[in-house]
Amino acid sequence: MSSLLRRGGRLVLDVYHRGFFETRQGVRRFESNGTDVTETKHMAGDRLHVTLEYESGERDEFEWQLFTPDELAALAAQQGLRELVACSGNDEHHQATADAPRMQIVVERV
Repeated sequence: MSSLLRRGGRLVLDVYHRGFFETRQGVRRFESNGTDVTETKHMAGDRLHVTLEYESGERDEFEWQLFTPDELAALAAQQGLRELVACSGNDEHHQATADAPRMQIVVERV
């Protein structure tokens, strides 16, 4: 992505915060559109694995690689980008912490 930015160009990433999910693993049951769903979440290293099992017997499986704000800043720096803001709730005044599932990182090409 950095190669697509000109000098001074900015990129906004809206991603999951690994710290949030590290403390929220396990099984929960809920209803969605009249269907009972069992969700199982677990972390394996920096990967979040989610399985959704539906009352019909069908299932969906997902996997994401998750980062901390510091890790994203370091990866950005390796690509010639510098972090300008790391926040949550799309509000630069709310620091990106493990209290929120998503964070926004704004980087600029130097």
